[in-house]
Amino acid sequence: MNALAQECEGVEAPVSWDLMLKIVCRHLNIAVSTSRDIKRILKTHSCGKVVQKLLQCSLQNEQYKNVCGGVLMAIRKCFQDTILTREVHNQRLSIFLFRCLELHASDPQFRDLLLYCLFEFAKPELTTSKCQHEQAYAGTAKLVHLIPDYVDNPQMLQVLLGTLHRYLYSFGSVPHTTGSSADLSVLEYLELPLLVKSLIPLIDSAKSPGLLSWETVDHVSGILSWIAYHQSSAFEGPESADLLSVFAAFLLSPSPSIRCRGLLGLLNYHSPDYIRHIRLCDPRIVARVLSTVDADKRFQGGLSTVLPTFTPESIRKRYHNPSVKTYCDGSPFNTYEAALRIAEFELHGPRDASESFAYPFFRLFGGLLWNIDAPLVDDLEAALRFHKKDFEADVVRMAMLNLISRALVTTGGPGSLSGTLYATNLARKRAAADGMRRWPDHYYFYYSTVASRTGIRNHEIVLRGLACKGNPHLRTLMMYESALNLFNMAVTFLALTPFGGPLWETGAQHLKEAEICAVATLELLKPDVAEHYILRNISCLIRIITRVPTFGSCRLSTLMDELGSTSSTLLSEKCLLFPELSRATNDFLALYPITLKTWLPLITRMEAMEHVIREDAEFVSIYRRTSSDDQIYRTLPSLEREELCCAWCSGYSVGLKKCSRCGKVKYCGKEWCVFLRFIVFVNRC
Repeated sequence: MNALAQECEGVEAPVSWDLMLKIVCRHLNIAVSTSRDIKRILKTHSCGKVVQKLLQCSLQNEQYKNVCGGVLMAIRKCFQDTILTREVHNQRLSIFLFRCLELHASDPQFRDLLLYCLFEFAKPELTTSKCQHEQAYAGTAKLVHLIPDYVDNPQMLQVLLGTLHRYLYSFGSVPHTTGSSADLSVLEYLELPLLVKSLIPLIDSAKSPGLLSWETVDHVSGILSWIAYHQSSAFEGPESADLLSVFAAFLLSPSPSIRCRGLLGLLNYHSPDYIRHIRLCDPRIVARVLSTVDADKRFQGGLSTVLPTFTPESIRKRYHNPSVKTYCDGSPFNTYEAALRIAEFELHGPRDASESFAYPFFRLFGGLLWNIDAPLVDDLEAALRFHKKDFEADVVRMAMLNLISRALVTTGGPGSLSGTLYATNLARKRAAADGMRRWPDHYYFYYSTVASRTGIRNHEIVLRGLACKGNPHLRTLMMYESALNLFNMAVTFLALTPFGGPLWETGAQHLKEAEICAVATLELLKPDVAEHYILRNISCLIRIITRVPTFGSCRLSTLMDELGSTSSTLLSEKCLLFPELSRATNDFLALYPITLKTWLPLITRMEAMEHVIREDAEFVSIYRRTSSDDQIYRTLPSLEREELCCAWCSGYSVGLKKCSRCGKVKYCGKEWCVFLRFIVFVNRC
């Protein structure tokens, strides 16, 4: 035992962690207790040396609990400054924290200190997504088993739940640049089913009759909605209906954010876990908006099989020697005629309503083919290009990519995501973008671009597309996709971003815009097509999210009847467009009686929560605004700390660097913090 360990371990109980901090700092010859100490470290550029000393001390003394406590206190002091925090992350001190959890978790006092450190360590804006991911994988299962120990300790329970909430968010924030589904197997070891069963009693009045706080509801609802996204099987089993009924309860709650989480949970539960990139209300929308990394640009897979490059010679050879020459019955297949029929269908729509629910393979291809795959798509495109119909060739390529993607979603599995599914969806985006550039006066590729992705730039694309002339069918479909895009962003922003922040306010505005767009589009759509039923369904859900607290029983019953009518039609017609929507709606309707019986006390108690009252009032205020074009300003820190806070992450540091361009705003690191491109800042350069 070294001198440091002897002095620390010789202190009699109860141990003061502040005392342990002083002893550790004295032995390591460092000072981190005051802001003056931190400023001196930054001025002398000794952040790395200080953190290195703490790391070496932790490695040499991990078996001594009191020494570890002093190191943890020093780490917490470092967390008061953004630049020092980054150095702590860079030197991977999180490994030390989880090692402490294994060695000394039996001591409640030490465990509380450790949980505070883990909570602060998991703050998303102060570390890279990769570090967040590593911490979440290492810590989630360990923390799940601690929940029963803190049921009667509200303060520490919030710290524990807050850390788990950050961990579950981090799983959705890491860009999948390879399209790999390897993380799906790892998720099996995170004890998410146990986490679901541990969380629900915390908000069930019958099982926890004590005081229910907003923080508990906030964390539990957020964690459950993320679990439904990552591992929907966590809600399956004999008690499936009881577990899922909590999402129906959230959807009927007085909080707009919680209502969105309820819908998000049901939608994610009915979306296969291996589909990460094409689902209604994809939670990763938030991470993509906040991230400066474009996962699509960093995709390492090949796109040559789904986006080939043709030359005049290859077109001629392909046309005269196609890969598909006959139908299943042996009769000859005319590639060119089939390609023309497909282009006609894409540009002018289905012949009747039934073709809007199920793709008319037999009519368009002229018979039954063995497979719809990349070689066949190449045949169709080459036939059109051989006859100098380049626009139609681009349309057919886009249409076939959409068709293959839909087929992979409905018939694929986890193995599909690692290659074909991700590559196909990335090819859809690129083909749509290329089409817009090549054919700027045609509706089709503006519509395809909006349909292939969700994001804030879609509004600009829709406006450009609507400036094109002709083709009312595609104009209507583009408005339909615009309504879906606004709805997707609104639900995810409201559900997953902090109340009162710029994205939360944007979500409330988008929800209003989605409702207006849906009403206008419903007037243009034929009343018996699939898109009409989907948009009616979404329109009903928007009314639930925006108005459910004001509904009487009769009005709610009428709305539920309309929801039931639309979802039953979509289910009976086996609609392949967003099947998770009709299934989630059907679940909500089926679980409604159980919800009223089990969760009415929760809904009632939430009505009296001060945060819920403020949130609902703010939501109503935003929703009633006549203009949705108000500039959104980032909430700046208080004036006392404004000069010492990073202009992007709001992290406090006395070592910030001024922007070399304007000399006004300050950052904790140019590679670390950047402005969001769509938010207008007060001090923007």
